[in-house]
Amino acid sequence: MNKVEQYLLGLGNTKTSKAYKWYLVKYFNVIGKSPNDYIDENKDIKEYQEDVRTFMSFQKRNKIPPRTQVARLTAIRGLFERYDIELKSYFWKRIRKGIGRISTRTIDTI
Repeated sequence: MNKVEQYLLGLGNTKTSKAYKWYLVKYFNVIGKSPNDYIDENKDIKEYQEDVRTFMSFQKRNKIPPRTQVARLTAIRGLFERYDIELKSYFWKRIRKGIGRISTRTIDTI
């Protein structure tokens, strides 16, 4: 069982687990690493931050909707927390702020 599967088992909710699995597969494909190698590397915090920035740039280039970007970021952050990869809350706030405003369309605006 790999590190992502172990993390997902702790979530419990199957819909959330399925979505997070897809998001994390995407993340590791973009940065070009396997989950186990990536987590076991014990890289410098700045390298993890750069990987997250790379992934966020990928999402912007591919015009991924803001809500999806936030959901993917939440999955990545949860995985990092599970394996004690501690990035400062300030870093996460800056990344989140870079996504932009999330708007919801209602029937009235369609």
